[in-house]
Amino acid sequence: MDKSVKIGKIFGIEIDLHFTWFFIFALLVWGLSIGFFPEYYPGLSNTEYWILGGISAFFLFISVLLHELSHSLVAKHGRLGVNKITLFFFGGMAETAGEASTPENEFKMAIAGPLMSFLLAGIFWAIWSFVNIVYVEAIAFYLTILNLILGLFNLAPGYPLDGGRMLRAILWGYYNDIKKATKIASYGGKLVAGVMIIFGFSGFFGVTLEIFGVEFGGLWFAILGFFLYFIAGMSYQQLLLKESLEKMKVKDAMNKSFKTVDANKTLAELFEDYFLRYNKEGIIVSNKKRPAGIVTIEDLKKVPRKQWNKKKIKNIYNDFEYTAKENDNAYNLLNHMSKNRISVVPVVRNRKIIGMVDISSLVRLVKLKQLA
Repeated sequence: MDKSVKIGKIFGIEIDLHFTWFFIFALLVWGLSIGFFPEYYPGLSNTEYWILGGISAFFLFISVLLHELSHSLVAKHGRLGVNKITLFFFGGMAETAGEASTPENEFKMAIAGPLMSFLLAGIFWAIWSFVNIVYVEAIAFYLTILNLILGLFNLAPGYPLDGGRMLRAILWGYYNDIKKATKIASYGGKLVAGVMIIFGFSGFFGVTLEIFGVEFGGLWFAILGFFLYFIAGMSYQQLLLKESLEKMKVKDAMNKSFKTVDANKTLAELFEDYFLRYNKEGIIVSNKKRPAGIVTIEDLKKVPRKQWNKKKIKNIYNDFEYTAKENDNAYNLLNHMSKNRISVVPVVRNRKIIGMVDISSLVRLVKLKQLA
């Protein structure tokens, strides 16, 4: 199941919403409608508060989108391809074609986001200051505060926050070693995350932080801290994965003992005789004794179990969308598989399948190399 929903393209960049966005959006509208606006703008009706909450949450999302787009447009200007942006509610993640080519480009990409947030805060502050319509004033007041906080928070020197990326760029330039720079900056990310977690839980004891008259702390701070801690560690591991796989070929990771299954077998037979027995991510499908495509666990999951005894493999398998050669670069293959959401790829030589590669086998290979 996809964890994001595509909403369109901007400047050739695909924009996706992570499934958690919808939950946070609803929660934010609720919080603004029953808490923030009644406190700061008393005397309005419940309907007016809900409308203010919905509009404010929407424009906060637009602010986050512009923040992330600024990173991506600077990246594209520096000739680094950006395929997709996946938006969470208070941030996002860009899928790029690689890393910045120089520390200078990395720094420019990183600082673009906070600068955009500060620009938006200035625009909303001007609206709040000069427009004397209570509804506009209330929305502009909230968005001024949130864009300032978004910009300041992202300047924290913890990778992968923008401030952490700026720190990594500076360390990269100083040490001339992106691996060392990323390791130090990711430690910074874990430190910032740890402070957020401690501060978040301290909110249960009445300790909160007040910024521009708005209190912060409690459970949300702790959740954000845990999320940042996880992402900081994962970002460093991704760099190690990239460094290792760039030196390897597909043949180093391919599994030569692949299985084939006849297209006329039922899905129940596929599950019991192949997936359960051989523990494979994907199985080659043959039709009239010739390779015709591939069927994966994910394909099987899409069919209700009660239909497995009647439905045949030929009804669900996929043609070979992509094949690899044994001397292809392993990291380029992983990038292609991740970008196109392909779980298994056949490896061919002279139009014959000689092996299979899945994402787990690529990751497992890197872990084994690190132990050697």
